[in-house]
Amino acid sequence: SQVISWSDNRIRVEIPDRAGTGEIKVTSADNVSVESSSKLTIDFAQINIEYADGAFQTQHINDNDNGGNTWTMNSSFASSAAKAPFERAFESWTCNTSVNWDIDPQTTSIARRTSDGVNIITFDSSLPSGVLGSCSSRYSGCNEGGETKWFVKEMDIVFNSDKNWNYGTGSPANSQVDFESVAVHELGHGHQLGHVIDSNVTMHYALSFGETQRGLSQDDITGAKDVQGRSSSSTVCGQLSMTDSSCSSLSVNDEELLKDLVLFPNPARDLFYIRNNSTALIEQVDIYNIEGRKISSTEITNSNRLAPISVQGYAPGLYLINMKTDVGVLTKKMMLK
Repeated sequence: SQVISWSDNRIRVEIPDRAGTGEIKVTSADNVSVESSSKLTIDFAQINIEYADGAFQTQHINDNDNGGNTWTMNSSFASSAAKAPFERAFESWTCNTSVNWDIDPQTTSIARRTSDGVNIITFDSSLPSGVLGSCSSRYSGCNEGGETKWFVKEMDIVFNSDKNWNYGTGSPANSQVDFESVAVHELGHGHQLGHVIDSNVTMHYALSFGETQRGLSQDDITGAKDVQGRSSSSTVCGQLSMTDSSCSSLSVNDEELLKDLVLFPNPARDLFYIRNNSTALIEQVDIYNIEGRKISSTEITNSNRLAPISVQGYAPGLYLINMKTDVGVLTKKMMLK
């Protein structure tokens, strides 16, 4: 159903959500196959609904009457060390793609994914050993103007409770799985992104022990913004459209923290400093280029109020300085010359 047109000179197809980077093989009616000499690169994938011999895109709606979706943590999950890295992962998506999500301040005793109208976040000991986490989306659809349309009705994320997780901001041990990396990935599925074959991006289909993939690449962001674009610009099946998140979830204290963490000199050349005038402790500093790719990660192991960060050898341009503290995550811009 995703073949748009087929002739002797040109074949046009929509990319299925399970397609991956690789060669293309075309098989003719007489069973002769020809394979391409180069690879087709799939930069990002989106989840499709397959229904009545067709494939359809999905979108988000205003489900919580506040412009988007509300997620609810299981009470045991919320009291565990998993909460902080999940919130960091959550902020990565809301602030980079404008998806309008929030987390319910109230928790729930629900500990499994089921069709109950609650977007649950929980641990699950019944997941297969090879599965780190899983995000399930449920959909509702209708026919509008002769066209079938689908929207996300509910999302549930479960994490394998039997894994040796790294919950901190530092690098995981070789025997550990990085929780924040898995949380970012599963939230990407909730955002309606599928797997790709590229170990440099969040939506890569696998994660190894001791590996981190916490930052969103530009391809991740582009795919998610495409979903968000139709979610915020069009209504579907009588539902209100999602509104863009302003990423304005900072409290008064967070606003003060933004002022108290000072980057200088700015512009910088080979070195800059973070002056910490607050009571918060900076734990890690990640540097991203303007395309969203992580360039470096530095752990801050003491409460030094003047932390030097080397940027020697970096290309001139604009960078994002992501500062993870014991009270939250903040990002500022830095110009290198």
